[in-house]
Amino acid sequence: MSKIDDALSELAPIKSDFRLINLADLIDYPSEKISKLLKKVYGKNFNQIVNLFRLEHMENLIYQEAFNKKKINISELIKQSGFNSRNSYYVTLKARNELKLNK
Repeated sequence: MSKIDDALSELAPIKSDFRLINLADLIDYPSEKISKLLKKVYGKNFNQIVNLFRLEHMENLIYQEAFNKKKINISELIKQSGFNSRNSYYVTLKARNELKLNK
């Protein structure tokens, strides 16, 4: 799993067109096995995992912007983080926050 985590972390921001097959090629491991492994270990599919990495990247950008006292443009940061839309960002944020509240 650390090989997958490392690969996704190094790709930050993960481009919006990044797919499971791209990860499989990157780490030289069959995509079907990656998909099953993610579901078994994290209980999430590939897109959900990737969006969580994008969310983490976006949060880092927000902190950097705030630290540098720059005006924060959420729509631009959403794009820079690799989300296809504002909606996919909000869905990911809501799901992650619900998980935190349920723990």
